Amino acid sequence: KLFRGKVQPFGTSGLRFTQSALLSAVAIVGLKSLVEFIRLQTLGKAGLQQLQLDMYYMRSKLLRLLGGSDAEAVGQLLDEVVAAGAERSTDPTMMETSTLEKALLALSRQ
Repeated sequence: KLFRGKVQPFGTSGLRFTQSALLSAVAIVGLKSLVEFIRLQTLGKAGLQQLQLDMYYMRSKLLRLLGGSDAEAVGQLLDEVVAAGAERSTDPTMMETSTLEKALLALSRQ
């Protein structure tokens, strides 16, 4: 995080009143709040892995709805949420990507 640029919640030109721009703005503010909330928590292995799965699921849904530079900012914040969880975990064991994909595939079949 030290070398990453600061994410502007509404971009340099302000908020555009389109569906994707408003969704991006809400997602960015919500994810920033989630990062700060996670930084105040202590997570176990199961909590971290659930957070990782939730962010993986959100990435698949949000990035499909967003476009352009907003998608990149949201992607960075999703990564930051998981990183904050790993920092605050008593056992920072992450799930493999293949396990995450299998879990999402099982969820989509329901």
